[in-house]
Amino acid sequence: MSVLLKNGTYIDYKTLDFSQVDILASESGIEILQRGSSVLADKTIDCSGKYITHSFADGYMRPEYIFVPSSKYFIAQKTPYFKFLSDVLWKYSQNLDEDLLRASAMFSALQAVKNGCTFAIVRLEAPAIIEKSFEIVEQEFNRFGVSTLISYATGEINGYVKAEKALQANADYVKKSQGLMGIDASFLAGKELLEEVVSVCKQVGVGALINAGEDHIDEANTMRDYKTTAVQRLYDSGIMDFSSTILANCNVISGIERSCIKFKPCWTAENPIGNLQNAVSPFSSQWLDDNIFYGTDYTGENLVATTKMSYFKALGTENAISTMDAYQRLRAIHRYIEINGFKGDGQNNLIVFENPLPMELNKNNFVVQLIFGAKPHGITAVVSDGKLIVDNSMLLLADVAEIENFCRQQINRIIC
Repeated sequence: MSVLLKNGTYIDYKTLDFSQVDILASESGIEILQRGSSVLADKTIDCSGKYITHSFADGYMRPEYIFVPSSKYFIAQKTPYFKFLSDVLWKYSQNLDEDLLRASAMFSALQAVKNGCTFAIVRLEAPAIIEKSFEIVEQEFNRFGVSTLISYATGEINGYVKAEKALQANADYVKKSQGLMGIDASFLAGKELLEEVVSVCKQVGVGALINAGEDHIDEANTMRDYKTTAVQRLYDSGIMDFSSTILANCNVISGIERSCIKFKPCWTAENPIGNLQNAVSPFSSQWLDDNIFYGTDYTGENLVATTKMSYFKALGTENAISTMDAYQRLRAIHRYIEINGFKGDGQNNLIVFENPLPMELNKNNFVVQLIFGAKPHGITAVVSDGKLIVDNSMLLLADVAEIENFCRQQINRIIC
C-alpha cells in the first residue's frame, strides 16, 4: 500500500528544516516530491495547513501495568517506593492472566498509536504467563501498527526457579525475534542470574533493559549484598558494553556511577511522568551526555507531554536543560534504533498533525512551541512502515469500540 501526503509542510526531525513538499510513503520507504507532482498512490491525503514529520518511539513502556490505578491493589495515598512495588505492582503482576495482559497490550498500543507512536521498547513482568507474555504483547502491538523491542524483567523476587524460567523464555525470544534481555534491578538479580543474562547477551549479540538505581532500595541492597553500587555492578559484569543496553531511570545514582555510564555505549531511559507517579527522586542528566531518551512507563501518556514534564521538572534546578536538549531526548531513540540495526522505525513512519496555535510553525519556533504551546500537536494521520493506520484521527486496523469493550470487561475483574 502506498500513501501520498500532499500539500503539507514536512519537518525533518533531525535538522528541523521545513519544506513545502509532497511525501509518498510505502513499505519500501518514502519519496520526497515536488508539490503538485503527478503520482499514483493507493491513498491520497490532503495535508493543506498541516505538518508532516517522523512518528514517535517510546523508550520504556510497561503495558501490563496500564490498568493498575483501576485495580483493587492500587494504593492512592503516598507510600514508600518499595511498599508500592511489593503491595501494588508485584501483587498485581501475580494476577495477570492472558486476557488481562491482552487487554492491557491492546489499550497501551491504542494509546500509543493515537499519540503518534509507532515503536515501543517494552519491559514485561507477568509471572503466571511468562512464555505467553512475549507472544501476546508482540501480537497486539504489531496488530495496531506498533513495532516492538521486548524484554522480560527477570528477577528473583519470586525465587530462583521462576527467574530461570523467565531467563530462558527471554533468551528463546531474542534468538528468534527482535528483542532485548532483561533484568528487573540489580538488587533482584543474584550473581549467577546476572552472569547468565550477560552470557546470553554475548551469544545473541544484544544488550539488556535494566532498571538501575531508580530508588535507594536498589543501591542499599546492592551495597549490602555485593559491596558495590548498582551501576558499578552492572559495569563490572560487562552488560554495559552493549550499545543496545538500556539503564532505565537512574534517579539516585552517584557521580562515580555516572562516570561508568558516560564511558560506555549504553543508553539511559528517562521516565519523568512515571517517576513522578512512583514518587521517586527526580532524574538528573549530569555527566550522562547524549545517550538519553524518553519513556512513558505505564502511564499511557504521550511523548510530547513526557518531554514537557522532563523540561519543567528540571527547570530552576542544577539539572536544568534547554528546550533543544528536551527535544533531542525525544528524538534520540531513533538514533538508538538505527545504531543497533533494529527494524520498524524507518523513514516511512510518519505523523500528520495540526497546529491549533494562531501562528505558523517554523524552524526557529517549533521546539519552543512544542514545550510551551497549548497542545501543539493534534494528530490526524499516522503511517507505520508505509501503511496508513490512522486517518482523520480514526484507527483503521481495529475496531476501537470492540477493544474498549473487551478492556472494560477485564478492568471489571480487577476492581473488586
